[in-house]
Amino acid sequence: MSEVNVISRTQKIIVDSPSKSVAIIYSGPVGPQGPPGESGEGIPGPEGPEGPAGPTGPQGPEGDPGPAGGAVSGHASFTFNSGIVEPITGNQLRINNASQLTATKMWVSETSVDGMDVSTGLGRIVSGTQIYIQDFDNAATWVKYAVTANGVDKGGYWEFDIAYHSGPANVPFQKIEFQPIAPGTVGVPPGGTDEQVLAKTSNEDYAVAWKTLVPMVVKATEPTAADYGLAVIPTNAVWIEVT
Repeated sequence: MSEVNVISRTQKIIVDSPSKSVAIIYSGPVGPQGPPGESGEGIPGPEGPEGPAGPTGPQGPEGDPGPAGGAVSGHASFTFNSGIVEPITGNQLRINNASQLTATKMWVSETSVDGMDVSTGLGRIVSGTQIYIQDFDNAATWVKYAVTANGVDKGGYWEFDIAYHSGPANVPFQKIEFQPIAPGTVGVPPGGTDEQVLAKTSNEDYAVAWKTLVPMVVKATEPTAADYGLAVIPTNAVWIEVT
């Protein structure tokens, strides 16, 4: 009797004989390659936390200097010349009248005594600006003007319409300091006494001066000096008679 068992790829043949059994084991042929398995790549994990900020980098190089602002926010030096007509030359400043009290025009060079180009600053002077000039060596000699119209570029110098504002108006014809005071920074003019008030002197902006009020009494009978609060009745006193 014979018996055949098949185990995996190995065949086992058993042959019976009267005296013993013989087992023959051998390998069969290699089978075809199986299909590839699924990829072993897993799902990506969550994003990690943000790392700390790095060190501050070095400071960049300094930029180019901006254009000169001229004399609008400061002051500049000029030579106050006695001439009363234009054109001006060099680093001069002139007005159109020998009397500093009655001048109506001013001409200012675009180049100061120090050689600074102030053309940008002069171009910013507009109506309502005030111009203050004084002797370079003596602050007691000065005059201030109100600018009544925007400046005019005359090529190399600027022209301004002006009106006397305040000051002793006794600036000598030599080196002077020139300072524009922009509108909105003028403030209350200096001077004034008790019971004086600021009154408009023209319809131009900032054109004001200290004035003494005219004394006035409202009364049914003729007033006395005491009614005005004075020792004597002023010549310009006003009496409003009520009946």
